[in-house]
Amino acid sequence: SNPSVSLFVLTSMNIAGTLDLTGDHGYVFLVRGAVEISGAISMEANRRTPGPGGATGGASSTDGDGPYPGATEREAGGGGGARLGNGGHGGGSTSNGGNGSLACSVAALNDIWSRSILGGSSGAGGQYMHGGMTNGGGGGGFLQIYSATSVDLAATSAFDARGGDGVSSTGTLVGAAGGGGSGGVIIVEAPMMSMSGPALH
Repeated sequence: SNPSVSLFVLTSMNIAGTLDLTGDHGYVFLVRGAVEISGAISMEANRRTPGPGGATGGASSTDGDGPYPGATEREAGGGGGARLGNGGHGGGSTSNGGNGSLACSVAALNDIWSRSILGGSSGAGGQYMHGGMTNGGGGGGFLQIYSATSVDLAATSAFDARGGDGVSSTGTLVGAAGGGGSGGVIIVEAPMMSMSGPALH
């Protein structure tokens, strides 16, 4: 199915502070003039809750969601989600799974708009033996910025689209942690690009 996005058409764009993007849908900014970014843009997931446009983390003993979700396995840590970057790893019975890395490759961008989930895939929930809560991490968010003229990314600029941590078991007996969500997707396009940064997370 076609993805849903929050679309903004702007005359210009200047981000000097911190812009936190939240919500269910990814963000697309179409800018007629120059884009200048010296601050930070954040769209990271928080545990099972995804970034905007990402997939929600898998519940306990349940596969993740998204283009390349993590899979659950009996009495083991949930698999990490994947997108264009690396998926997070599963953890042990008392430790969180790792979060996914930022998706910064352009090799697989051609199929993005054919997906209902634009951001990162989620990790699977871990299998547990006796109770416990072992949800997978949510996927990082989706952001596209297009300028018809130019984009300047200063040395102080930063983007954060990390996937969420898998959650460790909270039961009293043996369990296995959920897998981390994958990093999200960031696309920046313009006829002219000036880049002293950014820092990518």
